Amino acid sequence: MDFGSFLAHCESTFQRMAEEFHSAPGSPAVGESFSLRHSHIFNLGDDENVRSVVNELIPELEMDASEGIPMPYLDISEVSKLDGRWVLDRVVQVCTGQEKTKNMFLAYKRTIHDGLILADGVKLYDCFTFVRIEEGGAEPLMWTGFRTNATKGRSWGWVIDVLYPGSGSTLLYQGSALEQTLANNSSAICLQTTFISHPMNYIVKVTPALTSKEERKVQAGKKTPIPKSPHFIVIDHDVLVSMRPCGNGGTHASPVPHHRRGHWKRLSERCKFARMMGKEKVFVKSAYVGDRWFSDGKNLYEVLL
Repeated sequence: MDFGSFLAHCESTFQRMAEEFHSAPGSPAVGESFSLRHSHIFNLGDDENVRSVVNELIPELEMDASEGIPMPYLDISEVSKLDGRWVLDRVVQVCTGQEKTKNMFLAYKRTIHDGLILADGVKLYDCFTFVRIEEGGAEPLMWTGFRTNATKGRSWGWVIDVLYPGSGSTLLYQGSALEQTLANNSSAICLQTTFISHPMNYIVKVTPALTSKEERKVQAGKKTPIPKSPHFIVIDHDVLVSMRPCGNGGTHASPVPHHRRGHWKRLSERCKFARMMGKEKVFVKSAYVGDRWFSDGKNLYEVLL
């Protein structure tokens, strides 16, 4: 199964889950809110490679996420390969601290603090809804994770509310084997999400080229096929340079993409007004230098900051 086929499988799974929630007593219609079209899809490639890099950066990532997980988008689907099988981990930020925001997955549930009693000294950092779908027919899982500072031997403490299977459940699982597994998964997914925003990474939007038939359908008002949906990749500078069709070369007019650090620039003698104000230099902010868009014929790439 390739990446596009797995996305189509996940979309059909989300549709089935939406239908089951729609038919559950007391649950309002969720419509297309489960659809991958509402999420930002990241193709992270081989999960073992991602985990090895994440493990090396755990102290730094935990510090970055100490007060809140840095998410480039509020709804992210992270797709990777684990032991040769595709896995999708979807994470949706529900709220941070005491802030309560509407969320597609919790619209039919209780408010975030109803029924949740925390021990003295335990701080609620933030809350996420997670979904895991695996290639191979395993039952999908959906749960809400309340991240706390109660570590219990882990990076963070978690209070887990299982939403699927058993969509009508309001039971909070604490201390069970299921809670332990989902708590570990929650920590791993949050660290992986934090890694996406790490300063050494570039986020690149990938838009697959459509066939002539697909283009005609889209122009006629049809939706882009899920396997051809735009998605994102996370790469470092060396990989970004190697992806460009022109290879490693570059000119002053069209330089090789690189991140230019912030630096002080000395003002020329012609900047008379600035010098009259006592300024001799100005700080130039860090910036991405190079073409943001390029194509290899199969995909259009856009480098995002």
